[in-house]
Amino acid sequence: MKTIHLLVLASLVPAIALAADTPNFTGRWSFDAKQSQNVGMMAMAEVTLTIKQADGQLVEDDHAAFGGKTSDDHFVYDLTGKTVQNSTSMSGAGTTKSSWSDKRLVTEWQTGGRSRLETRSLSADGKTMFVESQSGDRPKTVMAYSRID
Repeated sequence: MKTIHLLVLASLVPAIALAADTPNFTGRWSFDAKQSQNVGMMAMAEVTLTIKQADGQLVEDDHAAFGGKTSDDHFVYDLTGKTVQNSTSMSGAGTTKSSWSDKRLVTEWQTGGRSRLETRSLSADGKTMFVESQSGDRPKTVMAYSRID
């Protein structure tokens, strides 16, 4: 009987270790232009993200205000590596496929025949989220968000 318990415990250790190493992005976040890089005119935007991460998915609701106009987007990222449908107000319908690399969430976007790689991470204190985005030969952008709750 002890052998069975030890085998069950040994099989759970990798899953527990993975969960402990995976950051949780849950919270409300405000765009911080001062900590961001290569964002151009987006530096003048007001962006708030609301994220809920649980049960193998990350759900993100974005609200942006720029130049007197507002936009809202809703994304669902599957954290187990499955490809899912998502769309953006700027690029239209597409797909996303997300996976973990160390303590970073890496998402490949496919929209309008274009590919974009997005890497999401947290600062050591968990108060700042960074979203790095690379598309083709364009310079990488880094959008920083400060936790607001």
